[in-house]
Amino acid sequence: MSLIIKHTLKSMWAHKMRTFLLLFCVSICSLAAMLCFDMSGSLEQAVKANNAKAFGKADIIVTASYDLDDDFAKGIPESTVLELSTGSTVFTKHIVGTYDMLTQKACSISGVDIPKAKEMGVLPNDAEIGDMQAALAKDFADEFGYSVGDTITLYSNAKQPVDFTVSGLYGDNVGLFSSGDTIVISNESMKSLYGGSDTGTRLAYIDIADDEEINSAVQTLESNLTSANVQAVFENEQTQEMIGNITRIFTILFAVCLLLVIFVTVSASQRIITEKMPVIGTFRSLGISSRLTYTVLLGENIAYGLIGSAIGICIYSVLRPMIYSSQFGSSENAGKMSIGAVAGVIIFCVALECLCPVKEILSAVKTSIRDIIFSNKDTQYRNGRVSTVSGILLAVITFVTAFFSENFFAGLICFVSTAVGAALLFPYVLRFIAGLLVKIFDRQNKPIARLAAVEAREKKSTVGSAVLCFTAAAVCIVVYSFASSMSGFYMHENSTADLNVSTDGSTERTRFSYIEDIDGVGETEYGYYQNSVIEINGEQTANGVPIYGWKDGGYKLFRGVSDIPDDLAYDEIVISKAVARKYDLSEGDTAEITFRADGFMPYVKQLRVRGTSLTDHENSSGTTVVISEKLFKDIYKDIPSGIYIKCSDPERVRSVIEDHSADMVSEVQTYDEYHEAASQDSAGLMAIIDGVIVLALGITFIGVVSNCLIGFEGRKRECAVLMSTSLTRGKLSEMFFAESAIASGAALVMAVPLSIFMYKVFLNILDGLMVSIPIHMSITNSIVLGLLMWAVFTLSALFPIKALRKMNIAAQLKYE
Repeated sequence: MSLIIKHTLKSMWAHKMRTFLLLFCVSICSLAAMLCFDMSGSLEQAVKANNAKAFGKADIIVTASYDLDDDFAKGIPESTVLELSTGSTVFTKHIVGTYDMLTQKACSISGVDIPKAKEMGVLPNDAEIGDMQAALAKDFADEFGYSVGDTITLYSNAKQPVDFTVSGLYGDNVGLFSSGDTIVISNESMKSLYGGSDTGTRLAYIDIADDEEINSAVQTLESNLTSANVQAVFENEQTQEMIGNITRIFTILFAVCLLLVIFVTVSASQRIITEKMPVIGTFRSLGISSRLTYTVLLGENIAYGLIGSAIGICIYSVLRPMIYSSQFGSSENAGKMSIGAVAGVIIFCVALECLCPVKEILSAVKTSIRDIIFSNKDTQYRNGRVSTVSGILLAVITFVTAFFSENFFAGLICFVSTAVGAALLFPYVLRFIAGLLVKIFDRQNKPIARLAAVEAREKKSTVGSAVLCFTAAAVCIVVYSFASSMSGFYMHENSTADLNVSTDGSTERTRFSYIEDIDGVGETEYGYYQNSVIEINGEQTANGVPIYGWKDGGYKLFRGVSDIPDDLAYDEIVISKAVARKYDLSEGDTAEITFRADGFMPYVKQLRVRGTSLTDHENSSGTTVVISEKLFKDIYKDIPSGIYIKCSDPERVRSVIEDHSADMVSEVQTYDEYHEAASQDSAGLMAIIDGVIVLALGITFIGVVSNCLIGFEGRKRECAVLMSTSLTRGKLSEMFFAESAIASGAALVMAVPLSIFMYKVFLNILDGLMVSIPIHMSITNSIVLGLLMWAVFTLSALFPIKALRKMNIAAQLKYE
């Protein structure tokens, strides 16, 4: 054991560049693996915890426009039911700076069974709400100046005042107070408020004892309450689909990183074993067994796997809270990392590092001592039968699965088989290109260039570097295109307005007409948006479809949705590419769209598909639809969701709007505040995206450069022979440059078309996941990136050239 540890540490310290390369690759692979395997489970936990803030232990929410019967939950599995009586009242206060102008705010009132509400988790355990007492949301109390012990007057529907004593103030992250302006009283106090009559139940929270029976309970309630809205808090299609899609995207990221790591590790391992042939010869001459030799050689790879995975997991532990903060506003519900995921990732990385060099180690240990001492370390490259057959088989798999790449698993198989199959077959392409160059250089009488072309197709190190350059560059271009598109999506300017006003979603447009008369207001646009359930040709889409009403002539200030014709007609609709594909719709087709499909009065309309390639920069669900503003108003009334204002003095106009709009407006943001909020929301995700770009480029560049250096170590004797017989150092340096340029040039010429195909497969996978982020691969940018990589890979020849100048020719020729 001491021999293994001593040899491993000495080898790792002696080859710092190689150690950095492999640790870098393994750490990235482990980071991607943790994102894939830990994040999916943690997301589920975080979503549940986030829902618990508003709904406590409730698994099902029932809402109705009528009073529910006492036995409405009859027939469902064992459960706890919390019934809520609801009402509302209006509060007024003077506008700051005036004495004769008032503003008002509506506040909801909830009457509940206090002990049962605490048990359900929607009231704090320390909440004390007795008879004729009321608990207030803290923000509401601060706004209207209420404190514990004060008297607050509430009004019933009959406008009769009833006094209550404020018993407590609670933050807006607690159960029933999560909606903001809320007052909670007991059921008995609710009856007193409404003149002693029972107010009925139109809202109920249900906690199912066995979570496995939630779906069964939902089905029972839906059959009993055909006119009510029954919604599972967590076990619903929309939430599960969101988590599943995020998990699959992380799986794709992991697969891409894994491919890069395998290519780099296998290529580096070939050079490492070639370099370690003297060590193997020494072990063999000392009589050390083959088994112990295997263990010693694998010891270094095991160390790379252990240390690299530990580094990756540590990086993930730092990034993890940032990801949750960007997605959920806080990292407090992220929980702890899964011990199983951590152990599994470490074991996987160690196994991966041990499997990659197995073929080379087995071949090296079987080499005789004589051949180890006298043979050239960098032998001629030969195409293996197994690799050729495997490459052809993977090419066939790629061809077949390409037709089904919209399916996630088929698309992932197609993506991986394309990369691996191309890597196995690329040496034939390199041999063909190098062969053509040999003939050309022969005719032009350029012996150095001809020798470089021959070396490019014959030497193991050069072919290995070319294969690595080819596959890594292709994958890198795909990753770069995806990451840069994601960056463009999240950094897109959704509004150019000086003021962005968010309404309460229930106030008609005429109530905001005064805004246009405020001094300094130049231009005003009203945005129409609903998140609703619709049916397309009788098939219900996922819950919460984003629906926009498009202004006739288009928008100038709002830029959240693009690729919408300005003359969208009343009977036309624009849908996303994912929706078009899922429901087999094309431009010009007619579809029957049912709006408010889950409501009491569905709205059915025959609409012609005007476009199928919209981009929704505010939602990435992939289910967005856009209709004309006139049709939107007919369905959802003239209720704007946002107002976009161009004005000369944003701060003054904002002050006027906030003072005069009461609770009709939920938020008013200036241009800078709006974009700062958007940047903060996507900060964690943008850090990951930028990291993906840097890591993809870093793995590719470091892998190829390190491979060139390791390859040169195995070719020192060949260089010494050439320098002692026919070539000067200058000519040999020229040959290295030409050889590197030919190998990397051939690799990158083929990498660009391969990356385009892989990008198409990648895009199909995202479309299948209903992800609407526009992924654009710029052919120009791909070529520029390819040329940049070609320049870097060619310049990597500077490293062996530098080492060439320091090489001791006599020491290399002593065996000759």
